[in-house]
Amino acid sequence: MAIPLPIVCETSPRETWNNKFIPEPDLPIRGGWGYTREDACIIDKNDAIVDSSEEFDGIGVEYDFVENRNQSEITESDYWFRDHQYQLISQRLLGIDDQYYDHLIFEITIIGPAKSIEDEKQIKSLNEENQTVIQVDSRENPIYYRREFWFDITSFFRR
Repeated sequence: MAIPLPIVCETSPRETWNNKFIPEPDLPIRGGWGYTREDACIIDKNDAIVDSSEEFDGIGVEYDFVENRNQSEITESDYWFRDHQYQLISQRLLGIDDQYYDHLIFEITIIGPAKSIEDEKQIKSLNEENQTVIQVDSRENPIYYRREFWFDITSFFRR
């Protein structure tokens, strides 16, 4: 079992998530997947979906993005995982060329049986054919890894 790979995708996170089932509603974001500063996710306080009569929660948008990207990485993997958790390890604010960035590093834990998706399909097929229940190895095999998240927060920082 391996660490889920970073997302390599021609479409933006917003476009990708709007075309798939993602638990969170549409986010006021544009830009990239946030793996590097050059590919930062731009949080846009002035996006059309933002209700200007309410206080903007840019930090909430960051955490929704973190959840969505983690979920996307896990679901694109070749393995089935029962659960995932993440914990903030470090955060730093950087001002570069009139832009403000929030750089977050999370430790991510994924938990689930060490079964590939193909194993799951085969077990399901056998269960249906034989009308029996074949148990999947339920031992928890946690995997720990770290991921960086870069956000351009210029639209709402100090405004």
